Amino acid sequence: MSSLMTSTLVDSVKRHALDHYNDGGWDVLVEAWTDAEILAHLTTVGAKTEAEAISAFSHLAEVWRERQEDAKNSAF
Repeated sequence: MSSLMTSTLVDSVKRHALDHYNDGGWDVLVEAWTDAEILAHLTTVGAKTEAEAISAFSHLAEVWRERQEDAKNSAF
């Protein structure tokens, strides 16, 4: 994968996460993941398109959303 392509995929994931910051667990990606970590995950899953890159993080964002909800529900 070329560095331009990987940079574009990382930027796409980051943009999607920012656009969906308040939708589920995407805020965790924005706040806690570096570009290198995003790239490593994309490389591990073999994402080659923007849709594949975003999909590679969708299940993680859902897990983070569930954890956030559990934490809110446990606060009282």
